[in-house]
Amino acid sequence: MESMNTLLFERLMRDTVQSDSGCWEWQRCKNPAGYGRVGLRGHDWIAHRLMWFCWHESDPGEAYVLHTCDNPACINPDHLFLGTQADNISDMCAKGRQHTAYSSETLNRIQQWWTPERRAAKGELYLARVRKQHNEAALAAGVPTEHKRCPSCEQWLPREAYHLNARRFDGLCSYCKSCRAVRHKAQYHSHG
Repeated sequence: MESMNTLLFERLMRDTVQSDSGCWEWQRCKNPAGYGRVGLRGHDWIAHRLMWFCWHESDPGEAYVLHTCDNPACINPDHLFLGTQADNISDMCAKGRQHTAYSSETLNRIQQWWTPERRAAKGELYLARVRKQHNEAALAAGVPTEHKRCPSCEQWLPREAYHLNARRFDGLCSYCKSCRAVRHKAQYHSHG
């Protein structure tokens, strides 16, 4: 039996074209910034992060996967390296892709100030605000706060009407199961 990494590598390479510059350019779905997107096990993944995982057999976790080639569609592992947000900003400035260059001292201050604790606190404030807005909307609609509104069919439905999604603040997908099925079917046929 083939390993998961081999199968994943083959899947990634199936949708890639090698350019003269050595880039392995992702040809399928891309986000607005030009980075490749891959649907895998019900989640959207960034193609070059998946390639890093596949090639190095390690999860980049919170680290940024940066490009030496400055080609967002490139998934060539030889063009990828791990870094921090500060590394990404430094790389951007060094290559003239930002209007205002930060000094290394400023980058160090940013990195020291933007700690995991501050990120977590900002996340908690965001979640509290979203929960409050949700509860107010549910009360205005006259439904229990445990229900969730599907943006597609605009119905307030119980939690059981949604697939689970651990990445979302409420643990549920955005769309109800029936709307999600319709959207996925349409998306599948659009890729033809």
